[in-house]
Amino acid sequence: MDLYYPYPANSTMYDRSTLRTVRGDFVRLQNVFLTYELFSEKLKRFGIHSLQFMLQGNNLHVWHTGKLKGQDPEATGQSMTYTPSNVGAGSAITFHNTFLPLPRSYSLSVSVQF
Repeated sequence: MDLYYPYPANSTMYDRSTLRTVRGDFVRLQNVFLTYELFSEKLKRFGIHSLQFMLQGNNLHVWHTGKLKGQDPEATGQSMTYTPSNVGAGSAITFHNTFLPLPRSYSLSVSVQF
């Protein structure tokens, strides 16, 4: 007698379990923009009406649970597959759910009005 045991594949079991479930709440410091403007009589002697310094930062910090292990809580997308050009397609490497955090960026500007 041939018995059939309906069992899911490993990937299906993993996707339906709570093993990967973590809290999804987070706070992101998305954008900070600081401006400092100088007006002085000393600047006017050099023909400068005003001098302005601007500093901007994007994606500066995310407060979230450590169980995300560095992953961005807003990241969505699909798997990435990497196949080196010097090997066959059978040697492809697939990365699942390895979305990197958004990079930080900084910008400094100086504006001079004559």
